Amino acid sequence: MEKLDAENAEHWADCKEILQKGYTLSYNKIFDPIWDELSGDDCRYVFDVLAMYDALQRSFERLTDKEGISESAVVFPGFGGNDETHFLVFARYIRDSGQWEWMLKGKDLDCHFPTTWRYRPMLEKWRPIEPIERKAARLSRDDIKEILEEPGRQVRKQRAAGD
Repeated sequence: MEKLDAENAEHWADCKEILQKGYTLSYNKIFDPIWDELSGDDCRYVFDVLAMYDALQRSFERLTDKEGISESAVVFPGFGGNDETHFLVFARYIRDSGQWEWMLKGKDLDCHFPTTWRYRPMLEKWRPIEPIERKAARLSRDDIKEILEEPGRQVRKQRAAGD
């Protein structure tokens, strides 16, 4: 690398010495830019959240009766940059690689608040009705409302009904 990148030859010589001599406390100079691995489960979670919002938006657009559902409720808000950095960065990678472009293009995707508390219950409701062919998402108005229902609200409704 010293010869290939003459402008940064001193840096590469330092890296070589650190690795050759095993200066483990200095490894961070070399490896700090490498992030911890994002697990397969975490990657799947991000894909599932995006697929769910894709289905919500496409289905919402097809509805003739949208009563009780606001358009903003079906728009993917993103992930929290402070608390869910790995999810956010992976979602940006997905966006930048051209996937879900219609839904993500031009968006920062940092919603500035944690989202897992909200998305996990939504996914639990969505998975049983998830369309096999996601591009043909045809969630009903009731399905959309059920998925979007605030976590804990169902419990409060059941208690009020005496269940």
